[in-house]
Amino acid sequence: MTHKEIIKPNLDKLQAKIVDAIIKKAQKLHVDSQVINRRMLVDYLNYTLQINLKEGLHIKQLLEDAYVKASYSSSIQNAIVNNIYDNDGRNKVFNPNRVAQRVTALDIQNPEIDLDDFKLIEHGTQLVKQFDGTSDIQAIQSNIETLKPTKEFSLTGKSKVEAKRKHAFNIKQEYAKIIETHEVVKDINLNLVDDFDKTRNKLKLVREDLLNLLIDLFGDQIKVTEPELFDVSGINWENFEDSYAKLDTFFACIDQNVETFKGSHQQHMADISQSGKNQFNSFMDQTTKLSNKGSLKSQDIKAAAGVAAVGFLIEGGLSIAKSRTEAKKTIAQIDFDIEKLKEGMQGDVQIILDDILKLGYFYSELKDKLIPQLQLFSQVTVNKLTNDIAPLYKQIISNTEIKNLRDSNQNLMTEHRTIQAELADQNEQIELHEQEEEYLKETIRNQQGERSFLMSLQPIEPNPVYKIISPSKSKKLYNHTIENWTAFCKPFIENFKNLQANLVEETKIKEDKITIVEQLTNRQASVEQELKQNSKKIKTVFEQAGNKSVLKDLLTQIRDFTISSKGVLEVNISKELV
Repeated sequence: MTHKEIIKPNLDKLQAKIVDAIIKKAQKLHVDSQVINRRMLVDYLNYTLQINLKEGLHIKQLLEDAYVKASYSSSIQNAIVNNIYDNDGRNKVFNPNRVAQRVTALDIQNPEIDLDDFKLIEHGTQLVKQFDGTSDIQAIQSNIETLKPTKEFSLTGKSKVEAKRKHAFNIKQEYAKIIETHEVVKDINLNLVDDFDKTRNKLKLVREDLLNLLIDLFGDQIKVTEPELFDVSGINWENFEDSYAKLDTFFACIDQNVETFKGSHQQHMADISQSGKNQFNSFMDQTTKLSNKGSLKSQDIKAAAGVAAVGFLIEGGLSIAKSRTEAKKTIAQIDFDIEKLKEGMQGDVQIILDDILKLGYFYSELKDKLIPQLQLFSQVTVNKLTNDIAPLYKQIISNTEIKNLRDSNQNLMTEHRTIQAELADQNEQIELHEQEEEYLKETIRNQQGERSFLMSLQPIEPNPVYKIISPSKSKKLYNHTIENWTAFCKPFIENFKNLQANLVEETKIKEDKITIVEQLTNRQASVEQELKQNSKKIKTVFEQAGNKSVLKDLLTQIRDFTISSKGVLEVNISKELV
């Protein structure tokens, strides 16, 4: 099976319906102010259209088609771009303002290099320039200094604790905005680096396609006679989006670093109400035992409730009497935690400002050096291909058999690169599924005990004897109890069942993707074999009937281009910035 047959079977017939469904979904996303990921979109399309659309990189093209078709509505176009994200939540699936990855093999007789990519890069540089993260962080810091806790009067101290706690969380909320601001600055800078990388990679693929032409005409021996042309050891580029160092911030471990600030308050609130809960639990325990025996009477309920109420008044009164002292201790602890929070924040701000400065150096080197070099050489490449290489190539493919084999190789190379990109995406999705599987398994393990406990509380109907003795009271009590259990216990149990079902579904989807990876890997090997076979045929045919005088000129032109391209392709961000 080809890549198309594996990933998007029958897609051509369904494309119009899928695009219309995407537009309709985008409209709803806009109205509901909702954001979904790529997988959720695929699930929606499969459910709505009753199809079996597979998830993959082609979803981006479907979104682009929908975006173009929805040109009559800016709100729908915005939703297609801004409300549908990759499954890891980092990037938009389709973004017309970002450079697209290129996989298409070069058509040497009609060479095209999209210089419009540099307009997108210019847009990226303007975004970086416009967003002043340093000023925004300073404004947030100033706002934090103005925050004050509300003044409260409380008999038990509960309201004062709550006010102080709210103040602490307000500071934490502003603190989070500082972290978010840094993330925005980092993202727009790394997006610019990524766009530059994709644009440069297109040049790298042009070079690769020209070298493949030489192999077709000269055979593998050209690698031995012209080793400098095939030396790509210096041509690499860091994936900065994945490898850029994450900052070691206080905020990243804030729940551990300021545990008492959250935990002591919750414990204090629990202490204030625990006496009442103890008496209520005692009351429920007594009535449940009586109910299970089938001997529960109205006076039993009243008696048990009365004892619970008296116990609550006595024990609860003592709790109120001592809670003021406990509240003062809790408030003092929260005050300490607030100072700890601010101290950690100051450290993080300095780390973040240093990183923003480093990103600024990134930006300057890209804008002032690397991007202009790449833009200039891209224009040179277009001229070189059009004026010097394409005319020679047209002479070579004047032989029909050679042309057909070269056209076949062009299509095969495009498919090969598509498979490479698809494999990277599918493997990334498999990793995400494995992470989700582990999360679901852990959640199920953690909730198993509570689920068993709640199941044990499920009311059972009174025994037949009690139904005969007191049919109305037994029925009324059972209905009331089952109603409460359904309201407060059953939702947790239903959610537990959903977790189990989600785990089964997650495993199935992961296994389907593993199968797709195996199919793609097999197809990749087949494509590579076909490329080699075609290459050998081209060499044989050309040796027999080709115009050999053109070979020398072609080799000279490709050598000139390849050697000169190294200067651009081997340049990286300065080591001290990485």
